[in-house]
Amino acid sequence: MSLSETETTLKTVIMEKTYNAQQAIIAQKEYLKELAKNNQADWMADNFSKGIGFAPSNGICYRCKKQIYSEGGISVERASTELTTGCPFCHTSYVD
Repeated sequence: MSLSETETTLKTVIMEKTYNAQQAIIAQKEYLKELAKNNQADWMADNFSKGIGFAPSNGICYRCKKQIYSEGGISVERASTELTTGCPFCHTSYVD
């Protein structure tokens, strides 16, 4: 495989996002548990260890009623690596 083919393949892999609400909810819960394990002194560690974070448990925004883990929102990949703290559509914070 040439360098340009490798670069194209990497760009495709990096740009590809999966939108699936159920998978993203599970990914976020697993990420929270991992955060709790690595940060036991954190003020939210007890909730995080139970898979309870800031985002609505069903993924539906309290304000705009959109599924935050749908197309154009938070991907499965992002849910598995970042703490969800707000709606990607109406920008409501779930932390306040």
